[in-house]
Amino acid sequence: MFEFEDVKSGLSYLLEINSLKTEMLVTENGKTHSATVKDLKELNLEALSQLAEMVGLDTDD
Repeated sequence: MFEFEDVKSGLSYLLEINSLKTEMLVTENGKTHSATVKDLKELNLEALSQLAEMVGLDTDD
């Protein structure tokens, strides 16, 4: 995961990875496979946490 320059780039990333037209590939232990729902949720949560911090929202659970 990388750091977003701004909220717009973060939202663009989220829209892209969640598009039904995009096939997400994940590499784990040197093996590449299609992203599972769990993989996608993890990517979403990382991006959303970063965006929340950028706009000053408290992300503590």
